[in-house]
Amino acid sequence: MIMSSWTSARGPRRRPIRSIALLSGLILLVGSSLTVEAATDTKPYTATWVSGGNPVANPPNSISLPSGTTSATLRITNNANPQSLGSANITLPSDYVLVSGSVGTKSGNTLQVRNLNLAPNASVDIRISLKTPCVGAGSETWGLIVKQANNFSGTPGNDFVRASGTAAPSTTVSGSQCLLRFANQPNTTKTGGTIKDGYDSTGNGIKVEIYDPATNQVVDSDADVALTLSYRPSGGNLSGGGATAAVAGVATFSSLSINAAGPYKLRASSPAASNTPDSNQFMVSDTVTECSGACSFTEQSDETTFTVTPKKGTNGADFVSSVNLSGVHISCDFAPFNYPDSRQPNTMWYVYDDGATVTTKTNVIVIDKAWVQKTPENGSSKYRICYSSPARFTDRTGNLAQPDHSSGGPSEYFNETWYTGLLPDCGSKPVAPCSLGFTGSGSGDRVGTFLTPDGDPFIR
Repeated sequence: MIMSSWTSARGPRRRPIRSIALLSGLILLVGSSLTVEAATDTKPYTATWVSGGNPVANPPNSISLPSGTTSATLRITNNANPQSLGSANITLPSDYVLVSGSVGTKSGNTLQVRNLNLAPNASVDIRISLKTPCVGAGSETWGLIVKQANNFSGTPGNDFVRASGTAAPSTTVSGSQCLLRFANQPNTTKTGGTIKDGYDSTGNGIKVEIYDPATNQVVDSDADVALTLSYRPSGGNLSGGGATAAVAGVATFSSLSINAAGPYKLRASSPAASNTPDSNQFMVSDTVTECSGACSFTEQSDETTFTVTPKKGTNGADFVSSVNLSGVHISCDFAPFNYPDSRQPNTMWYVYDDGATVTTKTNVIVIDKAWVQKTPENGSSKYRICYSSPARFTDRTGNLAQPDHSSGGPSEYFNETWYTGLLPDCGSKPVAPCSLGFTGSGSGDRVGTFLTPDGDPFIR
């Protein structure tokens, strides 16, 4: 200033200079005050859950949602003045699935809300339909980007910001609507052998998956899964099926076994799932082998020896058999045969799987002399073959065999009705199944021979 240089007779006047310094300090103070005011000149908003028509406490601004298909209401309020709030993007946690919103457009897992035109202090309630994870999860935060422009335009510097002292919306999931499914199926296994998905304890251990029915995807869960027996007519016990922790949603059972021959089904269960699915039916058998060379199979018991010889057997064909299979019983003690069970020393069950090849089989029964001597009237005419099969056949009376009546009514084994009767004699032109008769052996045993037909792998 020019005035700062004037003097008096007494010398230079310093007061105006000090005044100027004071003024300068005031200017600096005003400038500082303007800077503080600019920092608070923001565009705040709040986004708060609404439950039962009322906003929840914010913070913590958290609600619990049930697993599965559900909905939630989010209230967005414009806390700015004088700006209006125009648009927002609401993004769900990655393991949730957005279905729709009461306003806005679905884009993947983001609800794009536009043209809100919210005046200062105005609010809008947005109802969001969604699918939560099928298994309970911890707290997860939702994503929000809020803008002044109705069309969601403008640089990030123009975004609204969450009001101080409030929390972003978050949710937890309670309950479980996950399901279980078998990833592979148990296969035929020797009695006491390890049950796997391959024939005769080969392949992989049995795996059970925990999955979300909404997405059909395996969930990342470490919940326990257990296996029990849902079908066990033979009365066997399962080992190795106890609670097993899943790894990334898959429980693996690598040491399953059953101690008695018979047909079985496994049942899976888990605290994380609402279903208890059954596996396919499979067999546990005393003998599990494959055809090699002559393709003749022999099964031995205390009283009898059974030998099965496929006429066109091929190497690699599967053969499974058990003597006196527990829980499976046939009887020819019904009219017109009336053969008492006490006259039927034992039963031999087998399955022969030769793939696409079908072949007649010759079956030889050798009844031990000691058993022969336990019963009176040991003439050869007193020996007959009591035969049961899921394929109906002509019995010794010349009529079609009747459904098995060993339990007082038609019996079903392996999910099929079986037909039972005495086999007719084969005659000069054998039609299987039929009996070729009994003969004696040099040591006093009785030897019976019969044929079974093409395509009929089940005989007893």
